[in-house]
Amino acid sequence: MYTSNKKINDSFTFSNGLDSVVVPDVQVALTQYLQQRIADSGTCSPVPNSYSKSIMGISRFVNSTENGAPNTQGPSIRHNLLTAGRISAAVQSLWFDKPPTDDVTSDEPWIGTGLLGGIDTSKYTGPLVRIPSTATTFLQDQYFTNAANMTFFPGGGKPGIFLPNNFDVNTTGVDMTQCLIDSGAGSESFYPVDFDAWYTATGIVQNPDRATPGSDLAFAGPCSSIPEDAVFEYDFVTARKGEKAVVRIPLRNYHRYQDPLDEARGWCTMAIYLRGCSL
Repeated sequence: MYTSNKKINDSFTFSNGLDSVVVPDVQVALTQYLQQRIADSGTCSPVPNSYSKSIMGISRFVNSTENGAPNTQGPSIRHNLLTAGRISAAVQSLWFDKPPTDDVTSDEPWIGTGLLGGIDTSKYTGPLVRIPSTATTFLQDQYFTNAANMTFFPGGGKPGIFLPNNFDVNTTGVDMTQCLIDSGAGSESFYPVDFDAWYTATGIVQNPDRATPGSDLAFAGPCSSIPEDAVFEYDFVTARKGEKAVVRIPLRNYHRYQDPLDEARGWCTMAIYLRGCSL
């Protein structure tokens, strides 16, 4: 939670390690109050200086009263760049490429790309399609949609294994038609029909030393033993009949940190948990 009632114009410097570009005169908000909750060992240690020094808000700019939409308050970087003529379209795309090395246990940071004003056509095949927003009320910075149909490909040329999700909200308590797509989420969550079949197909397990609701799972082996060609395939419901929206994510991409409890067993922490729905 943060509040701000002041704004200034400043210069942004973007770098990918090989080159950099400076964008001058960008409007930013100055936050006078910020409250964050992060995981702690119980010592109430100070928040690291490297943690969230700033936030780049990239939700869409709203200036309309349609559907009861609240108008954007304060700076909007995409709208600012658009009106200044620095980008020609109010679109954006975000992605992470493969890990920086073949050693998925390394401490090297994963550097992603945020492209404002365009879409990299090399990241997909076929035409762009829409997926529906299933939220019952207007939300400016959150996007909910139906849970995807999921297939797991274990690699090595083996056929995919269909892993259906449970859409019976009366038994699960989770509305699988209201799954949050969150680019800043720490983990992804699913609610399979058959938990045992899901574990068997993926090689992913629940660490009994960390068997709490909502805790991340682990691959039952070293990170380096995860097949490079093992992938989750998401087949999304599209807004228009007859279209396809399929996304494939390597299983190795779900190793984003290593929990000491998994390390002790020689397992690899996966940023996945069950009994929920978020992407």
